[in-house]
Amino acid sequence: MANFLTWVQTGLQEGLTIELHDVNHRGQVKAFVTVREVNSHTLYFLTLISVAEEHRLTESLKLHQLVFENTQEAIFITDKYFNIQHVNPAYTKVCGYTLNEMVGKKPSIHCENYTDVEKYTELFQAANSMGSATGIIKANHKEQSSFYQRLTLTVVFPEDDFSQIPLHYIGIFENIDEQVEKETLLHTLAEQDPLTTLYNRQGFELHFDELFQEAQREGENLALFFRFR
Repeated sequence: MANFLTWVQTGLQEGLTIELHDVNHRGQVKAFVTVREVNSHTLYFLTLISVAEEHRLTESLKLHQLVFENTQEAIFITDKYFNIQHVNPAYTKVCGYTLNEMVGKKPSIHCENYTDVEKYTELFQAANSMGSATGIIKANHKEQSSFYQRLTLTVVFPEDDFSQIPLHYIGIFENIDEQVEKETLLHTLAEQDPLTTLYNRQGFELHFDELFQEAQREGENLALFFRFR
């Protein structure tokens, strides 16, 4: 309060942020003082403007920025045309590309082949339809090594806009190579003999069924040979 009184007496114009306290209210306000000389008397005109909401929004933005910069998941934000506007540090760590290298580019630039580009397109269309969609895509690191990523794509629409035209897209993904490797190993062990790598009964039945279904669709014959020793 002493600082506030000193400020008022000096008649400064730039404003001072203070905090009011009483039984029913607590909030920040910005105070402005105007000094006038009237009949040899100095008058101070004090204007108080609430900045509690402004302060709350500022703190909220700081918190969101803290999460964005420190989360372990890679994040990219695009405009409505799906051009990247921002990426977080985890994105650079996972993909090898910095923000300056990615601004204005499509996220699908990392796709390993055309099939994964198609998956990106399907994911994009699903997100537009449902608001959010998740899929697994194989991508390339800047150093040319490939990895699997589980990507969740979310559409952001403008507030109070019923046109449903996207404003931004937010992509969140992580490297799931270890998980894919484990699942592939379990799948292999379930279908193949670990010593000979030949198909076991389950593997044989699964692949034979696939071949049989394909032969039926194509109207072709299917022959099965047995070799006895």
